[in-house]
Amino acid sequence: ILPKFIEFIGDCSLVAHNAPFDWGFINYNAQKLGIKITNSIVDTLQLSRILLPELKKHKLNIICEHLSIKLENHHRASDDATATALMFMNFIDRLKKKNITDLEQINNIGSPATNYKNADSYHIIILVKNYIGLKNLYKIVSISHLDHFYKKPRILKSVLNQHREGLIIGSACEAGEIYKILLNNADDTNVIDKAKYYDYFEIQPVENNEFLVRNGKVKSIEELKNINKRIVKLGEKLNKPVIATGDVHFLDPDDEVYRRILMSGQGYSDADEQAPLYFKTTEEMLDEFSYLGESKSYEVVIENPNNIVNQIEDIKPVPEETFTPKIEGAEDQIREMTLSKAYAIYGSPLPEVVENRLNKEL
Repeated sequence: ILPKFIEFIGDCSLVAHNAPFDWGFINYNAQKLGIKITNSIVDTLQLSRILLPELKKHKLNIICEHLSIKLENHHRASDDATATALMFMNFIDRLKKKNITDLEQINNIGSPATNYKNADSYHIIILVKNYIGLKNLYKIVSISHLDHFYKKPRILKSVLNQHREGLIIGSACEAGEIYKILLNNADDTNVIDKAKYYDYFEIQPVENNEFLVRNGKVKSIEELKNINKRIVKLGEKLNKPVIATGDVHFLDPDDEVYRRILMSGQGYSDADEQAPLYFKTTEEMLDEFSYLGESKSYEVVIENPNNIVNQIEDIKPVPEETFTPKIEGAEDQIREMTLSKAYAIYGSPLPEVVENRLNKEL
C-alpha cells in the first residue's frame, strides 16, 4: 500500500495534526522499502499554537469545537483528515491576514527563538564539570526563570550554546528529544543530526516507560527494549557513551506511596500506576539490561557512568564562608550616621554606657 500512497501524494506538501508522529511512521517504513520522501510537512498542531494562543490545549477536537468545524467521529481516519483539512483552510486565511504566503515565512513565525512558548520542549540533563560550568549553570537557571518562563522555566538551545563551557549534556528520559524522535520513528539521518548535540545518551529500565504501552504509544515491552537498543547503536555510531540510569525519585520500593500521593494531588489520572523509580543496586541494574548482552550491560551500567563521574571535579555549589559586599566608604558612612543620630538623642559628649555600646556594635 505504501508505494501507492507515495505515488498518490506526488510532490504535494503534506498536512497533519501532530505531523512528526504520522510523518515519522510513513518515512520510517518508506526507508525500509528504499524509498526517499522529500515532501514539505505542515504541522497544524504547531500552527494552532501560533494562531490560536487563546486556547490552553490544541487537540484536534478542541480546535474543531473552537472553529465550529464538524467532527463527529474523532479518531476515525477519514473524519480526522476532513477536519484537519477544514482547519488548515481556516489557518491559511489567518496567515494571509498576516501577509504570510509561503512555508519559509511560517517557519520564521514558529521558530523557537521568536516563539519559544509554542515550540516543542524536551527534558535534558545538565551536569557541572567544574566551577566554570557551575557559573554557567547559574546563568542558565537565571535566564530561564527571568526571560523564558512559560508555565515552567525554559532553556533555549541558543542560550545553552552560549554558556555550554564546563557542562556535560545528557539526552534525559523518555521526555528527552532523542527518545521522542525515536518514538516517532524518525529516520536515521534526522536522529543522528539531533544526537550530535549531546555528550551522552541515557537509557532506563523498561518498567520506567511501561506507561507508553498502557497508553498505546508503543505495542509492547519488547518495543521499549528495541528503542533502548537503538539508543545503544546510536552511541556506537557516534562514539558517545550510553548511560543506564534509574531515573530515581525515591530511595526504597515502598516509598512510591509518597509519590503516588503527590501525583494524585496534582491531578494525574494514573497516579496509582507507579513505576519502580527506587534506587536500584548495581546487580539489579545489570539484570535490567541483561538483554543487551553481558558485556554491553556492564559497559552502560558501570563503565560509562564511572567515566562521566571521573570528568567531574569536586565542587561545592554553595561556598561555606560568607561574602558580605564591600562598598567603598561604607564603614565610615555608617559610623557618621550612627554618631549623628546618637548625638541628636543623647547630646555630646555621649553618656559612657551609650558610647561603649556604640563602639562595640560598630
